[in-house]
Amino acid sequence: MSLDITETTKTKWFALDGAEILVLRIAAALMIINAGLLIFRGGAIDAQAYSGLFALAIFVGALGQFYRLSGRGTGIGDALTCLALMLLFSNSALVFNFLLLPLNGHPIDGYLLQFDTWLGYSWPGIVSWAGDVPWFNELSRFAYISVMPQLTILILLLGFMGKKIWLHRMLLLLVTTTVVLIAFWSLFPSHGPSAMFTLSDEVAAKTRPMVTSEYGQRLLTMMISGPETVTPAHVEGLIAFPSYHTTMAFICTFAAIGLRKLFPVFLVLNLIVLPGTLIHGGHHLADLFGGAILFGLGVWMAERIVRAHLNDYESTQSSANA
Repeated sequence: MSLDITETTKTKWFALDGAEILVLRIAAALMIINAGLLIFRGGAIDAQAYSGLFALAIFVGALGQFYRLSGRGTGIGDALTCLALMLLFSNSALVFNFLLLPLNGHPIDGYLLQFDTWLGYSWPGIVSWAGDVPWFNELSRFAYISVMPQLTILILLLGFMGKKIWLHRMLLLLVTTTVVLIAFWSLFPSHGPSAMFTLSDEVAAKTRPMVTSEYGQRLLTMMISGPETVTPAHVEGLIAFPSYHTTMAFICTFAAIGLRKLFPVFLVLNLIVLPGTLIHGGHHLADLFGGAILFGLGVWMAERIVRAHLNDYESTQSSANA
């Protein structure tokens, strides 16, 4: 049965739009799959840490529902509800990603390295160069780590400013691209050049990349034997191709169109994310092209969902603002 993403389900206890229900269903499905994987494949999970994250998501969601149902702040309610859904989905997807390990597929990094070589790109080379240009190294580091905070800030701003169409676009983009990303990686795994090259102590000390050669070796071990414990501490992530940091940078820039005056700020910042992803994210150059393609596919999928109901969205928003 199809779900009208513009339709609002409202009860005494909660009010969710169709797009939000869709994301909630996907997050719930992932949680059920995760439980099944833990039972049948085994593995350990940092239950205390993830319980805290899920409790935070429930608290933020409950606060958002309070603002919606009480009528004290529709924009605040939209922002907090979508933020809670992002927390639920992203943590469920991250656990699912790690529980897929170990993988039987042959890594495609050899092909990605050939592509890099053809373009004249070298990960050790760009990391070494960044260490010799300290101001750019630190700027790219800041941009690289800013992506997750950007997502949170954008969700809050779009909600507070009543940009529900853009808010749901962003939420659907995050969900669709993440699902496609994990599905592709499970079939064609990749670990990135940090697992293929060892940086010299001098270069590592100067540049201080976020993803190091040591992490690359731990990643190789996890891909072969699985992680000892699935924990939120694995902030570096698993997937090299496509680069999801690149995809998220495009998503943030795309969503910022809905804010107009702030768009140039997000555009410039996310342009710097791209070299930051190479330097500090331990990526092949090919990974960035993959991330851009994934974003384009996500826009196509999300826009098909939103455009099918855009008139209803605009009518609902006009009525709310009347």
